[in-house]
Amino acid sequence: MSSTTVKTCVPTPARYCTIKQKLDTQDNPHRAVLLWSIEIEDILSEWHSKCLRKAEQHDSHGNWYNRLHLSLVIPGSLIPLTLATFSSVLPRTNILFIVGMLLTGLLSTSIGVVNPGGRSRQHRSFNAQYNELSTDITAEMVKPQRHRLEADVFLQRVMDKFNFLNNLAPPLPPTKTA
Repeated sequence: MSSTTVKTCVPTPARYCTIKQKLDTQDNPHRAVLLWSIEIEDILSEWHSKCLRKAEQHDSHGNWYNRLHLSLVIPGSLIPLTLATFSSVLPRTNILFIVGMLLTGLLSTSIGVVNPGGRSRQHRSFNAQYNELSTDITAEMVKPQRHRLEADVFLQRVMDKFNFLNNLAPPLPPTKTA
């Protein structure tokens, strides 16, 4: 009594039900790997310098928004404190008191609308992410070619991350080209 058996397994999300299905879903063993070339290294070098340039721009904008945030928050906090200190001396109908309160309202509204603290955090976050990507590129490029990742895999990974950052980064003013 001879019978052929087909190996099957209990269907679970992590396993395949037949050996044939398992073989059909594996990667192509004859896939040609893209080798490292001067052109690929040039593209990565260009992306590396763009990452560093964008990181520097985001750092500069982050610092600018941080200074703006401090220049709005500090006076917006000190004016009411000063007015409260002199409230027993100044009547509430005094022009100085009224101007101080209007100025405080204006500063508070400016902080809420412009949100310089949030913008500063955004720019600093993208500064860090662009620097991280440039470090990844540098770390891969200093290795001898035989120790690097496959060129197509690394190129795709860098391109995906670079495009992701470019699409989500807060806007920067256009740069002047001579």
